[in-house]
Amino acid sequence: MQDAGSQVSSAVALVNAFLHRALQDRVTDLTVSKAHDLVYLAHGWHLATEGRRLVPDGIHADADGVFSPSVRATGGRGTRRVDRLLMVMLPDVRTGLLSEQTPLVPARSPLQGLLDVIWSQWGRMSAYDLRCFTRADGSPWDLVWNEFERSGDAPRRIPNSTIRCWFDHYVKGSSQSVTDSIDTAEDLESFGFNADLGELRPV
Repeated sequence: MQDAGSQVSSAVALVNAFLHRALQDRVTDLTVSKAHDLVYLAHGWHLATEGRRLVPDGIHADADGVFSPSVRATGGRGTRRVDRLLMVMLPDVRTGLLSEQTPLVPARSPLQGLLDVIWSQWGRMSAYDLRCFTRADGSPWDLVWNEFERSGDAPRRIPNSTIRCWFDHYVKGSSQSVTDSIDTAEDLESFGFNADLGELRPV
């Protein structure tokens, strides 16, 4: 995982952090799809509040919803439960050889506060309801995946600018006006640049 001070984190480390919270709270439905949604929500919230990306490989869209490519690369597909820490192959700092490692968010990282916010808002939501939320009409997933000019079923990256504009309004309490006022990613970004964002909503 990259340096916590840079505020850029491995998506796999975020899933492991959410698993820790699920075990603490006895939440038993942390499925793979829910883990992808939580990573997306953390990434979007961080873009809106800090102005910087959270996960280096970004968020992608396919027919099932939003997903993190690095989490998917660990076998993170489908609806099975995440019941153990995810591991990845990374170079060992001592030997330079690839070894299986468990990415974690350090206990004292400022990202822990962000993850607490995401978990408190969405962690106890059912996997089904959370997926409906992240795929709602006017959401970044909807704008990218249901774009009129899209062809084929290959996954598409959701631009960070699109995610940030949507979360700017969600975090600042204007999510209803966002979904009622846009039809494309370009509309969302124009709306975000021109609208009155108001005060940050307490979290």
